[in-house]
Amino acid sequence: MFNLPDRNYKSLKLDLRAYRGGGDNEEPKKPSFQNSTIRYGGTDVAKTYNDPTAGIVTEYIQTPEEKQLQEWRKSQIVEYEPKVNTWDQSTLDGFKATADANKQKNLTAFNELYEPIRRSTRNDFFNRMGTLDSTAYLDRTNEMDRTENKALSEIAMDSVSQEESLKNAELARRYQYLNYLQGSNSAMDQNAYNAMNYSNTGSNNANSFNLGNYQAQVTAYNAQQQADAARKAAMYGMIGSGLSATGDVVSSLATAKSKK
Repeated sequence: MFNLPDRNYKSLKLDLRAYRGGGDNEEPKKPSFQNSTIRYGGTDVAKTYNDPTAGIVTEYIQTPEEKQLQEWRKSQIVEYEPKVNTWDQSTLDGFKATADANKQKNLTAFNELYEPIRRSTRNDFFNRMGTLDSTAYLDRTNEMDRTENKALSEIAMDSVSQEESLKNAELARRYQYLNYLQGSNSAMDQNAYNAMNYSNTGSNNANSFNLGNYQAQVTAYNAQQQADAARKAAMYGMIGSGLSATGDVVSSLATAKSKK
């Protein structure tokens, strides 16, 4: 019986090990979700994370002071908005009292100015004519009465107008305050939205990069596996051919030996 040297098997085993190639390569692991956190002034203000039950979540992290302020503004809006166009009697009475006081002030100022003119006119006519029973004097006093009535009417109208102006000014102030409350909350909401958007964008960018990198690794891994498989197939083919040739040699040797 013919025995092949042991070293051939050892070298064959070593050759097979050398040609395994990708056998030592690990399949790439799918990347885990990349969280994102936005910090401002040393404080976390927004974060994006993968919640086991809710999925991907982006949230704004309010400070206790922000939360308290926002809740107060909301309560003020709820309480204040229905009352903007409503007038209680004490407020209306206050407008009227202010307008009446101004009206009285104007009447006093008019009388202080106009009464001396009346006296001067009356005395002038009496000194020149010795009587006030004259057509000229009556015409003059009628003209002065018309001037006075017009002035008093304007003073009264000005009082009504002032009362309405006070009401409009108060209404404008109320709307300005309401707009301030709503605008402040809107600005706070916008800041929160911006922070969440930055956090979400950062997380998306990181996860997109990781996914692209993972896909590139998978492509390279698959290519390596295919190359390794091809090398193994070629190696096994070479081994098969070698063993066949060796069998032929052994057979020839055996035949030659038997003939002797």
